[in-house]
Amino acid sequence: MVSIVNARGQKREIRSLLLGIVIAIVMLLGILVITMRIQGGSIDYPTEGPGALIKGVVELDAYNFYSVIGQSTYVLIEFYATWCDYCQRFVPEYTDLSMRVQNDTTLREKVVLAKMDGTRANKANTGFAIAGYPTLYLVPPHQKTGKEYTGSNKADDIFNFLKKSVV
Repeated sequence: MVSIVNARGQKREIRSLLLGIVIAIVMLLGILVITMRIQGGSIDYPTEGPGALIKGVVELDAYNFYSVIGQSTYVLIEFYATWCDYCQRFVPEYTDLSMRVQNDTTLREKVVLAKMDGTRANKANTGFAIAGYPTLYLVPPHQKTGKEYTGSNKADDIFNFLKKSVV
């Protein structure tokens, strides 16, 4: 057996040392997971309404915001509030927009649709000016901020805006 001598002159086996290191790593990972849950890293999404997950739409939070924004694609972000009636009515439009973008070969490759709870946007320090909900921003590739979309909240109009903006 290979052993090492510590500062007190005590011999310890390498296996014991490695086991101690593994236990310390597991404990640190456990603490990290608990901390992420306390700080909102684990989010329970509602099954309906503005906070519900939509196929083809990335839900942004403080942990994934900058891994989506600023990459090689355009990102259309909807900032919403779960209590907002306008956001409730916008859900079918954004869902329809998501399906249309996924079915369009050009937009599917160039645009990521995303959404973010406005309260999480404030915690993530996104830098976007959100005066009301829902608010849409189109962020160009390799940028950290974008231009606010001020047209109608109809899927057709937003889709046409994307077609014109993403050339």
